[in-house]
Amino acid sequence: MKPTPASSQGRFFYGWVIVVSCVFISLVIFGIRYSFGVFFTPLEEEFGWSRATTSGIFSTYMILASLFAIISGWALDRYGPKIVVISMGIITGVGLLLTGRVEQSWQLYFTYSVLLAVGTGGTYAIVMSTGSRWFLKRLDVPKHG
Repeated sequence: MKPTPASSQGRFFYGWVIVVSCVFISLVIFGIRYSFGVFFTPLEEEFGWSRATTSGIFSTYMILASLFAIISGWALDRYGPKIVVISMGIITGVGLLLTGRVEQSWQLYFTYSVLLAVGTGGTYAIVMSTGSRWFLKRLDVPKHG
């Protein structure tokens, strides 16, 4: 006899907590990622940086975030989502705290472009794979292929 999914037995399915957590993580991380435009003009005015310098910070961040997405996918498979997400959260927090203390452009390149890229780069891959794996494993959904 084939076991029935938890949702058909009337019990609360914990996978929905995972989905809500993934949505929350995505909202926070993508809010951090794409809020740079709000700070663009104030950074130029406060520090007297050129548009190229200020744009380069975000461009470098996006390139590095793409590279770290690959590494975080590997880390996810090796260490699991709990350790990877906690590590990314700590690195993101440190990066944001240090970003608020910068005085020169190279410091912002390091704190925003490098640290935040490490901390936020793999967000999409992690939340999508974690959510879908959880549902596939826990709901006995047949795999295609």
